Amino acid sequence: MKEFLPVGCVIMASGLSRRFGSNKLLAPFCGEPMLCRAFAATDTPKLSARIVVTRSDEVAQLCRSRNVPVLLHDLPGRNDTVRLGLSALLEQVPDLDGVFCGNDQMAIGALKVLKEYGKRMPEDVKLMGYDDVFLASVVEPSLSTIHIRKKHAGIEAAKILFQRIEEQDEKFHDAIGVRMTARLVVRKSTVKDAPEDWNLIDW
Repeated sequence: MKEFLPVGCVIMASGLSRRFGSNKLLAPFCGEPMLCRAFAATDTPKLSARIVVTRSDEVAQLCRSRNVPVLLHDLPGRNDTVRLGLSALLEQVPDLDGVFCGNDQMAIGALKVLKEYGKRMPEDVKLMGYDDVFLASVVEPSLSTIHIRKKHAGIEAAKILFQRIEEQDEKFHDAIGVRMTARLVVRKSTVKDAPEDWNLIDW
């Protein structure tokens, strides 16, 4: 049987519900709170550990009801969520081998925390982000990430929105998926001798 490398997951659920008026993670989606989709996606032996980090008592209660580890806090910043979650993972899995973050901003915060724990990248921990923002190419070590076509994603989202407004069809109350192309960008946070590729053209 193949052994999996020690990889953990931090589910960031510390939003203050200001943009949507309520906690979107608790909104019903296909018959259950949306956050439960994250629970299902991370309920796998491929992960050595996972933890939800939140400011919400309701989110914490949901986690406990589903036996999902949760860390409840009252600190103000998104960086606090990254720090608390990654610190908790490192306590549970000291030999953590890899960290994948949902965006580059979080990954850059994780990079700082890993350095504070004395972890070397990529020798001790391999770190991946998502988005391929300019800063990902200039931090040290440079951040491996997934490059997405942001303009194309925005155009597709706008098309769907206009279609729903025009048709007012109840079928559009259901979730839909759109497959987008993406590209792996390998940098020094996962491969020590990866080439440097930073530039100011797209900044």
